[in-house]
Amino acid sequence: MRGQGVTEGQLGTLAMAEGDLNEAVQRHQAALALFQRLQEPAMEAVAQHQLGRAFQEAKQWEQAERHYRESAVLKEKRGDLASAARTWNQLAMVCERTGRPEVAETWYRKAIAAMQNPPNGDRGAVCLSNLAELLQHQPGRLAEAHQLAEEALAIKATLDPGAAEIWKTYSLLAKIAEQQSRPREATDYRRQAREAKRGYAGTAHEMKRYSPLIAAVVLAIGGDAKAQTATEKYMAQLEKAGGENTELAAALRRILSGDRDEEVLCAGIGLTASMIIETLLHALDDPSSRAALLPQPKPED
Repeated sequence: MRGQGVTEGQLGTLAMAEGDLNEAVQRHQAALALFQRLQEPAMEAVAQHQLGRAFQEAKQWEQAERHYRESAVLKEKRGDLASAARTWNQLAMVCERTGRPEVAETWYRKAIAAMQNPPNGDRGAVCLSNLAELLQHQPGRLAEAHQLAEEALAIKATLDPGAAEIWKTYSLLAKIAEQQSRPREATDYRRQAREAKRGYAGTAHEMKRYSPLIAAVVLAIGGDAKAQTATEKYMAQLEKAGGENTELAAALRRILSGDRDEEVLCAGIGLTASMIIETLLHALDDPSSRAALLPQPKPED
């Protein structure tokens, strides 16, 4: 029965990854029922947390909060404060999304304290960043947000780059610096964010997803009529999607018009968009790098 509960949980996690939230909920509820019958509070806490994640993803905030609270109580009773801290962080995010910043701050600070005394996991780096993100939107708390983000940065610099995602904290510091009217510092933080993201091994793999777009722009600039049509189609789709995609489309149009200033093109756009722009500029500057982007000729019969 225990093995069945574990498998139900794994299937629920897989369903979450596939975006099937209904199945994720059903699987984790099945796992929860089994662990409750077996009277295994540690595994019950895991199932409650996973149900919280599924409902959070579905933006069903009340259910998400209820399951996170149940999970946190079970973990705290067992003295597993490191695991409880991860649930408190999720609780804080739910409270933030439901317009309760004061409650969110309380949960973030509780999670940070648990992860730093004694030190465990990422030593509260993610929670520090999340709290800084929260406080930057509150009047008169920019300096405090900056200090928290710097604390997170110092910790993340000692962690695995992929797990720490330090580029997100650099981006946060850039946003805070902008609000503090320190444009040079904001530009420097953005540059460091791009450097960190570029230096992460997973970024090159991520860029392969965008190779058709990048290749189309390269060929369009070279005068290929089909590529020009394809590029216009890509950009129309990006503009329709909105958000960071619109910013990316605007930067691409500037490149098509002849702009090659990386700092200017990447200013004010998201990190993924920046990486696409950098990869594209590199392909335009170094023809030898285009082989991985352009369609390969089909072998002759």
